[in-house]
Amino acid sequence: MYKLINKTPRWFWAIGIVALIWNIIGVLAFIGDMSMTAKDIHALDEANRYLYTHRTTLVKVAYALAVFSGAFASIALLMRKKAAISLFVLSLIAILVQVSVTFFLTDIISIVGIDKIILPIIITIIGILLLFFALFSAKKKWLV
Repeated sequence: MYKLINKTPRWFWAIGIVALIWNIIGVLAFIGDMSMTAKDIHALDEANRYLYTHRTTLVKVAYALAVFSGAFASIALLMRKKAAISLFVLSLIAILVQVSVTFFLTDIISIVGIDKIILPIIITIIGILLLFFALFSAKKKWLV
């Protein structure tokens, strides 16, 4: 076992830890988002309040799947398990569902402005990169 761990480069562990932190932040954001009170919602600016109150159940479920499967995928990655790949696939699919519904079934740019779509694009790119990293790691036989 020790030799197998030695073959895994240090940067693998750094990426895995950053991925876990990133996904834990997503889980915490989800929990905070889902536990907003009426007072919290009322305190949002008009555009964000509209988006919050008009989200579909599909978007909420996709949000939950994206962040929790991403967190579990990161844990699996750090445990060097191939299950990380399937979990990152699930996370990416959920991200794409959430972003697609939001972008294509709402007029989000006119509601919140173009600057508010940057984060969903970054989240999508990171989801893609984490999946590719897990696939690369499996190819290098760092995942078992």
